[in-house]
Amino acid sequence: MRVRVFALLSVLLVAGAGQLLAVTIIECNVPSGNFVDVPWGIVAGPDGNVWFTNRDAHRLGRIDVQCNSFTYFLLPQPNPNFTQAANGITVGVDGKLWIAAENAIGNPNLIVQSTVAGVMSGFEVRGGLFGITSGPDGNLWFPQIANNTIGVMNTAGVLIHQFPIPTPNAYPFGIAVGPDGNLWFTETFGNNIGRITPGGVVTEFGIPTFNSAVHWIARGSDGNMWFTENSGNKIGSITMNGVITEFPIPTPIAHPEQITIGPDLAMWFTESSGNANKIARVTTNGVFTEYLVPTPLAAPYGIAFGPDGNIWFTESGNTKKVGKLIPDAQPPSMSALRHKVTSLRIPTGLADSLLSKLDAADAALQRGNTNAACGQLRAFINEVSAQSGRGRPISAADGADLINTAQDIRSSLNC
Repeated sequence: MRVRVFALLSVLLVAGAGQLLAVTIIECNVPSGNFVDVPWGIVAGPDGNVWFTNRDAHRLGRIDVQCNSFTYFLLPQPNPNFTQAANGITVGVDGKLWIAAENAIGNPNLIVQSTVAGVMSGFEVRGGLFGITSGPDGNLWFPQIANNTIGVMNTAGVLIHQFPIPTPNAYPFGIAVGPDGNLWFTETFGNNIGRITPGGVVTEFGIPTFNSAVHWIARGSDGNMWFTENSGNKIGSITMNGVITEFPIPTPIAHPEQITIGPDLAMWFTESSGNANKIARVTTNGVFTEYLVPTPLAAPYGIAFGPDGNIWFTESGNTKKVGKLIPDAQPPSMSALRHKVTSLRIPTGLADSLLSKLDAADAALQRGNTNAACGQLRAFINEVSAQSGRGRPISAADGADLINTAQDIRSSLNC
């Protein structure tokens, strides 16, 4: 199906470091027929496309990064008289898409596996489902609201663990992998951030703001986890030792929802309320910028760093659109290289060392010293080469990808 680009907005805003940040917002129509349209979760797919769930339409959507083509796939319906609500989405180590499908009356909850061709399998689990992520052990991890547990399923669709949460009726919601190799999750009613080891040991950390209604959580570039407080109207961060810092959002009653790391290593999140209707950015030292979505009452919800280096988001306000925000804070290839480093599950010290070389290359370019930038990129390549391969922190495939990207940047600089 062809997709028409609906709206384009270009603005200039001041980024956290005082840098002028050019931003373009594009909204792409994703016509869905006569059913209610609530695009919700979103992720960069393994095939180079953007994939998203349509919550109330019970479908999985695929759109190319140029907004030229779009396809919907219907989720499995165990009971044809009722339908599944498609919520969170992630990519598994098997290269397939995994969706948390919430229980509708008369239907079980499902963890749905989908190929990039839209061939699906559904695996029944109990307890309401929202978030889902691929864990450090290669399994799928997801909060189970009604069970008050964290569930674990392998890529064969076998439920292998249900770990209880200490706080009763905690309403576990979002979940993400931390740089410490543990899973971190939110407790909306418990007002906690939870940490669970791959072995199932849970530790909870109370959020200072009362009834913050914490929803989603993501790993940051600073080695902390970042989360949204839907009622608290704040963005929070938590260290691996459980120290929480909160940053008030400038727009009142913004209702922040999903959050992700961006190409500039800042955190990006959606502000879903009609009072806000924005995509927002916060640096790791708490400086905000906010970007208005062109369509009124779009209710932006899901957000992800796309395969094209842009920020993609869903509009849950029945606008029948998915949007992308194109930042111009640094060269796109450098942005992609940064994101690739931060996405790897490698020791923090190694990641920091690699990122420091990219920071030095950026600083050299800003001074007009191309030779120094080329030297830092060469040092980056050398370190990746030394740390990749069998028995080393970086896999051979990931190492080759990092080196190729760095070499592309060097070529563009005529190194």
